[in-house]
Amino acid sequence: MKILLRSLFIFVILIGALVTFLLTPAGLQFTIDSVSPFLPGKLTIKKISGVIVGPLTLEQIHYQDTKQIIDIKKLHLSWEPLSLFKKEIRINTLKINALHYTTLSNKPKTNNINAIEQLINSIKNHSLSFQLIINHASIVDSAFSDPTTQTLIQLKKLSLHALFTKNKWDTQFSALIEKPKPFQVHFQLAGKPTNYAVDFAITGDRTNWQLTGTGNQENLILHTPNKLLLNGTLNAEFNIHWKTHFQWKAELIAQKINFSLLNPEWIKFLSFHINSAGDNKNSIHTENNAHIETKDGSLQLTAIHKNTWHIKWHIALHSLKNWLGGTPGNLDSHGKIQGDLSNPHFDINVQSRLHDAEKIHTISLNLLGNFNHHTLLANMQIHRNLIHLKIDGHVDKENQWLGKLQQFSIGLNRSITWQLEKTAELFYTKNKVKINNICLKSGKAGNVCIQGEWLGKKITGTAKINIAHFNWLHDWVRDLTIPTGQLIAHLKMNGTLDQPNITGTMNLNHGSIHFPHLNIILNKLSASIISDGKKLNFKAQAFSQQKPITLQGDMDFTQSGFPTQATLTTNKALIVNTDEYKATITSDLMAKIKNRKINITGNITIPTATISPNDFQMTTTLPIRDVVYVGESAPSAPFWSINTNIGVTIGNAVNVKQANIAAQLGGALHLSQSPTQSNIFATGEILIRKGTFDLYGQTLTISPDSYLTYTNNLLDNPELNIKASREINAEENMGISNFTRSKLKVGVELRGSAKDPRITFFSNRARLAQADILSYLLLGYANTSNTPGNTDFLLRALAAVKISSAGLLGKQNIVSQIQSGLGLNEMGVESDTTTDALGNPLTQQSSFVVGKNLTRKIYVRTSTRLLDPVTVYALRYLLDNHWTAQINSSSLGVGADVLYTTRK
Repeated sequence: MKILLRSLFIFVILIGALVTFLLTPAGLQFTIDSVSPFLPGKLTIKKISGVIVGPLTLEQIHYQDTKQIIDIKKLHLSWEPLSLFKKEIRINTLKINALHYTTLSNKPKTNNINAIEQLINSIKNHSLSFQLIINHASIVDSAFSDPTTQTLIQLKKLSLHALFTKNKWDTQFSALIEKPKPFQVHFQLAGKPTNYAVDFAITGDRTNWQLTGTGNQENLILHTPNKLLLNGTLNAEFNIHWKTHFQWKAELIAQKINFSLLNPEWIKFLSFHINSAGDNKNSIHTENNAHIETKDGSLQLTAIHKNTWHIKWHIALHSLKNWLGGTPGNLDSHGKIQGDLSNPHFDINVQSRLHDAEKIHTISLNLLGNFNHHTLLANMQIHRNLIHLKIDGHVDKENQWLGKLQQFSIGLNRSITWQLEKTAELFYTKNKVKINNICLKSGKAGNVCIQGEWLGKKITGTAKINIAHFNWLHDWVRDLTIPTGQLIAHLKMNGTLDQPNITGTMNLNHGSIHFPHLNIILNKLSASIISDGKKLNFKAQAFSQQKPITLQGDMDFTQSGFPTQATLTTNKALIVNTDEYKATITSDLMAKIKNRKINITGNITIPTATISPNDFQMTTTLPIRDVVYVGESAPSAPFWSINTNIGVTIGNAVNVKQANIAAQLGGALHLSQSPTQSNIFATGEILIRKGTFDLYGQTLTISPDSYLTYTNNLLDNPELNIKASREINAEENMGISNFTRSKLKVGVELRGSAKDPRITFFSNRARLAQADILSYLLLGYANTSNTPGNTDFLLRALAAVKISSAGLLGKQNIVSQIQSGLGLNEMGVESDTTTDALGNPLTQQSSFVVGKNLTRKIYVRTSTRLLDPVTVYALRYLLDNHWTAQINSSSLGVGADVLYTTRK
């Protein structure tokens, strides 16, 4: 007995010592360290102060598991643990500073009807085991983020006061949201379990939304007195009863809610009308209807459950630009699902049409059946090519999908059809995919057989190809045609996508390729690919007019990024042969590729070339005021990062022939392009060895010392140093009755850059005026001999060369500067022809004109002749898009006209 009492006394002492220890700061640390290993994630706390019975302070808290990350800078808690004996959780003060919560993965949602019933029963039978009292709780500077949806919510302050007892409910919650937009949120619950009131409100940017209602132990009724939400409206009504069984009736009506106010990537226009009603008297019975509408389309959904589910939907998207990267098109889908969701019967149809000619035109899908047996039918049209397939499948007891590819055909340009030779078996699980021997055969083209398996990260597969007809490729690659050739390949692959092991051979023999846009044919085409699993070696050779073009290189599978290098060599090979361009090239280029980086180096020589582009000099362009600029989307980032360093040598037989210029070129350039630049820069010179230039019917000889120079300039903006001149037999007055005949040399010099050129006139007579030089260039005699018609011609020529404030052809034309500074719509020189009563031309006069729009319909204009002192004033009034009234007044008289204008 003494031993028992002694043992009991020692046990009590130990318990008291343990409790005393736990009530110390060291005991608090010990408690947290003991509990941490049993948590599903990792918990670390850098600093702990206080005791477990409070108050206690925790600093630098970090918790992470597979679904979330929680960081808290500081947490302070003051509570009354002894109130637990009274079945109360009483918190006097809870302060949290800098809470950051990040979601790593979302828990998958379940549609199991049993889970829904369990949730309803838990709500119906719920009763408070403990009373909750929170006098004051606050969270300052908190953030909640979800990287998967790119959602970030930042709160400046959150406050909570809560009282949940058996006889009284009093809860107040408020939050000040800073991001994504400033909002104020308020929630209040007041009353007692038998009679309480609920109020929730959110106010902020174009938002004043409130949900309020009353409830008791049998029902809850909610409605929205204030409906403004994100520049739209949301009306909500809820009626929930649970006295004998759970019943609900709800309606949500939204009009033009703009979620892009929260995130520019979110939807800008959303309207919907949702009705839901149901009960669980015996089992779940529910009827739900939803109509959702956006600017891109609409969704109509009906879901009814009476013992089994009956679901129908219709999706109509009239614009797919926001879904497919700007590609225009539409999509229509309708279908139904009936039965138990564990194995329902479904009938799903999808039809889509894209308007981009380079992508799928139409697609049609139909999935019919259930998990035990289902059939997929698909039809696609790409250009004039048709694809059809049929797959039968089922899910076995081990949740493995087994299928059979029953039909598969590809019709190319309605001339060649690839058909599935025999049924192919398919297999799919979460970790394994298997395709058994899919063989496509064409009586005209050949056959292709592939099979493969993906298990975990490991991939194995084989491919056998024998193709002797390639004209069908033209429908897929429009820029080339392969009239002849035979491709034979036997390839095997195993390993992973990061480290593949490819072995086998691929050979193309007796081939030829026609490039229609370049008008060249590559003959005697041969290609081979050999791989030993570590390196893939490739070589291709073809001949253009008996001159070789060779491409060879290798790809290394043993290194990350699969580094590839290739060399392209040619020897005076014809690479373009059109009416406008004809050129031969000798090249030795090397390309190194790794990941998305390409480095191109080498040299190119152009021995012969003829450049004679079509002349569009006479094309009439619209006036700038008639052109409406609608802007263009920002270019997307290029897929490849390209670095280029190439030397280009221009041979002695490179000629340029255009409407008014003929020249023989030479020189050398170094071209460079870095990954951060989209443009090509050049360094070097292009020489003009000899040539001529036609100016208004007169032929000028280009000086052989003319050239274009580059000093790391853009390729389309060289520095100019070009002279062109002509010699004229002219008489010079040497005194009274003393004239001499001599060779007069006049010309034009072009300097500056291609984007900012400057023109000057020169001659071998120092005192010759610029106007006389121009007259000699165009007419062959001095300006003093000009007739009125020739004066008009010279004025037009001066306008053509655009004399500017910086000389000739400077940055801005003088006329343009004056016109812009005065706000004029018209200013310049124009030609008028005087006719007789029969319409025969008599004289031609040049006039200086100035005009301005006073309003959208009133236009005033003055015209002063340069040779006769006559000024004409005109007033025009625009009646409509076609009719105009005009009044003219001058010293010669007054007139009126009615003008009719039509546009083609």
